Amino acid sequence: MPELAEVKLMTEFFNSKAESKRFRAVHKSPESKVSTDLSLTPTDVEGFTVSAKSRGKESIVYLTGVKSGEVKKLKVTFGMSGHWRSVSHATKIPDHSHLMFEAFDGSIMCLVDVRRFAKWSWVEDWSQNRGPDPVFEHDEFVKNLVLNRHKKVFKKPICEMLMDQKYFNGIGNYLRAEILYRAKMDPWKSAHDAIKDGKMLALCRMVPLEAYKIGGGSIKDWKNPYGDQKITMDQWMQCYGKKKSMIDKTGRTLWYSDEYLT
Repeated sequence: MPELAEVKLMTEFFNSKAESKRFRAVHKSPESKVSTDLSLTPTDVEGFTVSAKSRGKESIVYLTGVKSGEVKKLKVTFGMSGHWRSVSHATKIPDHSHLMFEAFDGSIMCLVDVRRFAKWSWVEDWSQNRGPDPVFEHDEFVKNLVLNRHKKVFKKPICEMLMDQKYFNGIGNYLRAEILYRAKMDPWKSAHDAIKDGKMLALCRMVPLEAYKIGGGSIKDWKNPYGDQKITMDQWMQCYGKKKSMIDKTGRTLWYSDEYLT
């Protein structure tokens, strides 16, 4: 956590707060252990603008110089509890804010993370070790699976492969439980055979998209301002936290239904 849905929602929140603003600086907290040199930020006198995009579990913040047009890309991953907060003044910066974008109007975008697992670094593009987004790049996502399913790694159970970000970028623990349950699939079926199931591949898009539309899962101290509040995540979930569970080989708790075991 956060998974695909939550990262997409936080990216949209970031854009809604940063839109039409000019920024003058980026800072990190003294407590942060992230070593990224933030002096690489565009240095135009008129400042820079920021906008963000997401892809699976990753997010990139684009810093664009107002005069020069120079673009810098800062990749942000949120760890277990990282999230964006917007405040109107430096005196209101929340505790555990570790990355801060300071605007000319005095407002600040803060990356808040109690556990300090969030990271950021300058990049040229998305990580090469992560696959296409199952929701927003679905055709590329399916193609990547089909072209690689002959590899030895696809002999693993599908419950383990769904956590492999090289092929299932953005899928995490609660999403895999819901995907497998709704596909009526044995979690220990080989990934090679499982991805032949068109319904399961479709659910890799549909389930995260549903989670996104209703506002995503809960993140400590962050209340999502978007989503359909007519249904809660607990009401939406059919398997995660409700069926049987065990610790899988990745060390994560797998929720599943034994009615689909073969």
